[in-house]
Amino acid sequence: MDNYYNYSGAAEHAVSGEFITGTTSSNSGSGSAIRSQPSFTPEGYEIYPAQMSVIADNSPSGYMNVGSSRPVVEQPQTGLTGSAEPARKSKRACDSCSIRKVKCDLKVPCSRCVTHGLECTNSRVKRKCGPKRIHDKTRDAIKKLAITSALENNQFVPIISLESLLPCLNVYQVWYYGIWPVISVAELISRAVEPSAYALSCAVCATITSQVRFMTNQTLIPQDILDIDFASEAIRVRKTEPTLECVLTAFFLHIALANAEAGPTAICYLREAITLAQIMGLDRADTYSSSPAETHRMRKIYYLLVVTERFVCLESSLPVILEPSVPFPSLGDEEYSILIGGFRELVKIFAIPNKSIFDQFKAIKYDAHSLRLVSAVQNQLQQITILDAAPDIQKANILLSKYWMMTLTWDVANANNMINNTEFCLSNEFPITIAKEFCEKTVGLPLVSFEFNGPGVCFKLEVIAKALMKAVDITRDPSGYTYIRRIFELLTLLKKEVRLSVNQFQMLETTIGSMESMLSFRGDKVGYISDVEAFDGVIGSNVYESVS
Repeated sequence: MDNYYNYSGAAEHAVSGEFITGTTSSNSGSGSAIRSQPSFTPEGYEIYPAQMSVIADNSPSGYMNVGSSRPVVEQPQTGLTGSAEPARKSKRACDSCSIRKVKCDLKVPCSRCVTHGLECTNSRVKRKCGPKRIHDKTRDAIKKLAITSALENNQFVPIISLESLLPCLNVYQVWYYGIWPVISVAELISRAVEPSAYALSCAVCATITSQVRFMTNQTLIPQDILDIDFASEAIRVRKTEPTLECVLTAFFLHIALANAEAGPTAICYLREAITLAQIMGLDRADTYSSSPAETHRMRKIYYLLVVTERFVCLESSLPVILEPSVPFPSLGDEEYSILIGGFRELVKIFAIPNKSIFDQFKAIKYDAHSLRLVSAVQNQLQQITILDAAPDIQKANILLSKYWMMTLTWDVANANNMINNTEFCLSNEFPITIAKEFCEKTVGLPLVSFEFNGPGVCFKLEVIAKALMKAVDITRDPSGYTYIRRIFELLTLLKKEVRLSVNQFQMLETTIGSMESMLSFRGDKVGYISDVEAFDGVIGSNVYESVS
């Protein structure tokens, strides 16, 4: 039976949403085309109401002319000699059969066109099938299916392409290696097909995207990387094993989630990295028996964990686990000696106070030993220096960390009634000096050098500002107001909202209100730092350029 749809033609032509039958013969009684909505028999025929009685009649074998009361018997085509010749075949239904929604025998001309005296053409433009773009839901479904299949078959399937990883890895290499000098991007890319290297790559990319979101000038970064969920992919693929790559994957996931304000989860990843490092013996000098290059890298990784843990523990009031128990990374083993020199100074800032001092920050006693301890820490922190050739991002990180740690130490002494003016670092004027040095040494740094260091910048600046407010409120030193203004302006320029307690805001308002050189704060008194008037020369505004 041949009266069924030719599917290739049916999907391509419709006239005003109606099906059109062929023109009836002179015996049909109508003399015109019949237009109506089709119904379907179980065999798949297309039947029109006007033809029901015709189809019901017994018809001879051959093609049935739908819409006509006269059966049509297909005649063999003949050439000029009159002998039957096989007709040439076409690859798709002709235009007439496609419009009529009937089967075409693909001959040229086809039997139906010959029977009805129609021109058998095949000139319609072939249309593309399917949507022009993949919808987001379809794309997600494909990804989920690939992930499910991979998990069922215990196979590794990277969902994020290397082309999507490269922009973030390049940003890390250019701007962030001086802060986290523990990854060779070239080596990591060469092994990106391996699950452990791929997971680490995704974790690094997650950290980079979380860091650059803090920037006000988004034109400095590739925008297409911000829409990729690198963290979830790293978590999906990674494994928890005592290897350097697993340590670094957990570490970078901690940074990424901390920037996303997922506090408890972020701290768990840091603790995991620390535990893996201890299992590997990174905290014991006698376990470093590998090559000099590998030993150098292991030391850098360990001290990266030391620095990060101490910052997090001070911020979250948690106990410190790691101590500076192995030698510092050597400058002679580093390809980028300038960058590693700055990293060593940053390590010193956090390593100078040993673990016991951090524990004493919570319960220090007012005695001669504690006084000497605080004084020694302040003197050692004061010796931290920065090379002029160091990149601006590293300079901002070291300077901010140095004066933040000095402020924290003064806060501990102040909280335990140790301020007695026996030494300058134990005086009420000391926070003003800290702020003065910070402002003078950062005046030439561009804003982006702070922004590239992430949201932790605001936390450190707030600590310095609050100690400065206490000191100015006590001493009434007019010079302190200049530094209050500068630090608050830097805070307002950064993208993160800064919040003061109501008591702190009222103290600042009272202190400033008592002086003739008053700072101008606009907005309601709701405990927030509002915009500060422009102050020329506070923070450099030149656009940061790539580190050569």
